[in-house]
Amino acid sequence: FILPLFKDVALGDITVKMVIKWQDDLTLNNNYKPTYIYSINSKFNLVMKYAMRCQGLLLNPVEAAGKIGMARAMHNEFWTIEQFNKFINALTDKNLNKENKIKRKVDDESLIVGFNILFYGGLRISELLNLKVNNVTIMGNNAILSIIKSKSKSGIRSIELPKTVTKLLVDYISSFPLNYPPSESLFPTLKRDNVRRALNSGAKLAGLNHIRVHDLRHSHATLLYKLSVPVKVASVRLGHARVSTTLDTYTHIAHNDTNEVSNKLDQAIAEKTVNNSVTPI
Repeated sequence: FILPLFKDVALGDITVKMVIKWQDDLTLNNNYKPTYIYSINSKFNLVMKYAMRCQGLLLNPVEAAGKIGMARAMHNEFWTIEQFNKFINALTDKNLNKENKIKRKVDDESLIVGFNILFYGGLRISELLNLKVNNVTIMGNNAILSIIKSKSKSGIRSIELPKTVTKLLVDYISSFPLNYPPSESLFPTLKRDNVRRALNSGAKLAGLNHIRVHDLRHSHATLLYKLSVPVKVASVRLGHARVSTTLDTYTHIAHNDTNEVSNKLDQAIAEKTVNNSVTPI
């Protein structure tokens, strides 16, 4: 995919304009996925970097032209609160599970509380599984989770849970043995695999679209966006290393809100027209 355009061109004669033309042709080809386009462009960039390092090339036109495509596939699957509630109801419906011959080795209480924290707290699965009992602080009607083990420094944070989730968590902890060490795991029976299996089976029973465990975190980000939570606040809550990561998530969500935006604009124009008695052009 690089040779057809550049096979007869010396590396030193490749210009930024030529690379941009090549990138445009590659991007406009509907047969290529964004991740594949990103990979091809990156390989071309590596070739030019080698030429700079070993062949004396003065300029890397690929780097100057910029990146194209996406490093990772974009997942836009998420659940609304209504869908999440439907999932929890199906997950805990013993008759429904029995009829479908679903048997789980992990207790329902751990799954219910764990899934609620993932959905309403926006935690990564690794952060959930690393929680200890002493990472929970009850402040009035709300629980504060101290995330002290995360993939980055920005991931070390405190998250306040809503009252309904706090009640679930408090009831769950109160069922622990009196001598249960506070430094031990908050969810000793949960593992990545049994959480994933429970999510898949519960979604199927509820008739919902399949999502990954990480998409519960994406669902939380979507919920924050819908509630108009400022991007900086959302970024801290989600433990993103950069605000730009949160902005990318918000921007992706906003792509599905074009009708909502136009409706709000129509409403604003109508209100302005009534107030000023002016017909918009």
